[in-house]
Amino acid sequence: MPSTGLEQIPNYFAISDTIGTAGQPRPHQFSPIRAAGYEVIVNLAMPDSTGALPNEAELVRAQGMEYVHIPVVWERPTSSDLEKFFEVLDGHEGRRLFVHCALNMRVSVFVLLYRVIRQGVPLATAQEALARIWEPDETWQRFLRDALDRYQAVPGEHIVPDPRQIVARGYDRILEEYSEWAPRVRVEERARYTAVLLERLPPGAEVLELGCATGLPTTRQLSERFSVTGVDISARQIAAARENVPAARFIHADMTALDFPPSSFDAVAAFYSFIHLPRQDQPALLRKVAAWLRPGGLLVATMGSQAVEAGLEEDWLGAPMYWSSYDAETNQRLVQEVGFSILSAREETAEEFGQPVTFLWVIAEKPA
Repeated sequence: MPSTGLEQIPNYFAISDTIGTAGQPRPHQFSPIRAAGYEVIVNLAMPDSTGALPNEAELVRAQGMEYVHIPVVWERPTSSDLEKFFEVLDGHEGRRLFVHCALNMRVSVFVLLYRVIRQGVPLATAQEALARIWEPDETWQRFLRDALDRYQAVPGEHIVPDPRQIVARGYDRILEEYSEWAPRVRVEERARYTAVLLERLPPGAEVLELGCATGLPTTRQLSERFSVTGVDISARQIAAARENVPAARFIHADMTALDFPPSSFDAVAAFYSFIHLPRQDQPALLRKVAAWLRPGGLLVATMGSQAVEAGLEEDWLGAPMYWSSYDAETNQRLVQEVGFSILSAREETAEEFGQPVTFLWVIAEKPA
């Protein structure tokens, strides 16, 4: 493999395609950093740290890169420092960041916490990268433990941050991959349940679609016949949907936080979206959906067929992703308990990534 010059920077280690970490670069090393495709330099060292460059901001900007400095006191890392770091990485998601301090010690801990808390990476996986740099001392071990506790990390193999954040950030990251993949899988299944709405509802009916993604193909088909409101938690997916389906109305929101007047819609479609919610939140959303529907309104929804309390996949189409569900029998009971009459409940199995995956499809009606 040809040398990029980055190997000469102390403790250089590429965490991913978008995050590289290291100790303090020398002035001549910012050019190869830029040549390697990095766009933003984030410096966690103090101005008086070993090797610190008083003119680093100028050196970085001279290379056409953005510079961010979050000075972290070695003996006293704080939650405020970590929050600022999270804000910077969140605000530059999708861009290539080179994160450094004096020796990549501060950075390795901060990046571990970002991967675990923000991205949902298993703690054991994130610790492998940390171990390549150093074994944190008592101060930094305590900082790690306190941060994981503060963000209410779930004990066990996976540290699970806010599931909604995982889903939102995940779908933001995989917009292109998902746009290519989704139209090629479960094609007949999606078409069959879209047809239920097309055949049962009159022209001009008000339809709410929960989890519309890019709007293709379902929202576009529905909007040709109905007045459609699409909702998605991913900002990038919603932006794409607005371009793909200009006839529909779109809302960027967490579906559980929505508030519509009673009897606003003739139907609610939720294709592969309930399964991204923590299952304990799904009954409350079903109650909301029942209230939003007019008498005789339809619910067509994908639900889980197996009990999954909190499923986290580290790499789904290129990003961490979260799922949760009750078993098929429980899901049918929950639908009935909020007042729906189930017209159909059918398990559908299709191959995804070479493996059979089964969902429960529910067609239910609000009594007239």
